[in-house]
Amino acid sequence: MVRAPDPPGFSDLSDKHKAEVKGGLHLFLRRVENTYGPMETVDYVPCSPGDAVCGEHKLTEGYVTMTAGGASVRVAVRYSKFRWLPYLVSLEKP
Repeated sequence: MVRAPDPPGFSDLSDKHKAEVKGGLHLFLRRVENTYGPMETVDYVPCSPGDAVCGEHKLTEGYVTMTAGGASVRVAVRYSKFRWLPYLVSLEKP
C-alpha cells in the first residue's frame, strides 16, 4: 500500500502522525542518553527569520538542543521528499 504524501505544513498532520514523527526524535535522544549519560539540558529553539541553523538545514518548525555527558545534539523534523521525518542537525561528541 502506498501512503499519500504528507502535507507540507507540520501543523496539518494528524495528531497520530505528529506523534509518530516526534517519537522518532525521542528514540534518538534516548539513544544519546544511553550512550553519553542522562540529559543535562534540553531546549526548543523555534525558527525565526534569519536563524542560521534553520536556514542552513532548511528547517521550518524549529529544533531541539540537548546536552548529555558532554555531548551536544540538535534534532528537528524536516519536510523531505513529501514526508515529515526526524532529522539530525548536529551531534558533537565529548
